Formats: sequence, structure tokens, C-alpha cells
Amino acid sequence: MIKSTIKKITLCALILISVLTLGACSSLPDGVDEEKLKNSAYDIITMLDEGRYDEVYALFRSDVAQTVDADNLRDTLEPVLSSIGSFTQIKRERYKTQTSEEGEEYLLCQITVEYSDGAATFGVGFDYDYTLIGISVLTR
Repeated sequence: MIKSTIKKITLCALILISVLTLGACSSLPDGVDEEKLKNSAYDIITMLDEGRYDEVYALFRSDVAQTVDADNLRDTLEPVLSSIGSFTQIKRERYKTQTSEEGEEYLLCQITVEYSDGAATFGVGFDYDYTLIGISVLTR
């Protein structure tokens, strides 16, 4: 009887933790259009995969564009992306808000993409007007 009760409590605790964790995976404030955010991030990733760095650069918010240029973007990302092969599928998505070191709250899309020779997790940041403010790529 006691073992059965402990198992039930443990199971309930695990379910609660799972629900809380899953809820945190898409913790966007009210008013944020998750579909628009997702499509914007997918567009950026597609452009990067296709080597359209000038187009990605043109999407950066003006203050961010002053800190990077299209050639720098290409020189940084092209070797990374070319080493992992061709796009296969999107494995995981996560959308949340984050605060920059300067105190600006922004929308962050973390999208893990499987490629023929590896995988990459893209971090694509947008302000609340859905204007691009940052990109990161982590491969494995």
C-alpha cells in the first residue's frame, strides 16, 4: 500500500515537472504571434542555408547592422554551414524571451536542424517588431 502511494506521488511529480518544462519551451508573452516568429526564423535559416548572406544582412535592425557586415556574416557562417551537409529536417523548436546584457528584452527562436553530415542549432533573435537583431549557430 505504501509503495503504491509513493509510486503515485512520484508519477504525479514527474508529470508536473514535465508540464512545467514543456510550458517553458514556448514561454512567449501575450500578443506575440508565434507563427509569424517561427516563419521569420525559418526564412532566416533558409537564406543562410542558400548562402544569401546579403539578404540576411539587409534584415538586421539598423543599430545591429552597424556592428556587422554581410561579408563578416558570410566569412563566419559559410565554413560552419558548409561542413554539415544538406538540410534534412527540423528536429526541435523552442521560442522564448530573453534579456540582453543591455537590458533589452527580445524574442529568441532556438531551432535545431538536422543535416546530412551533422546538426546545427540556430539562435535567431528578434525585437518585438519582428526585426532581426541576432544570429548564432552551434554545430555538432
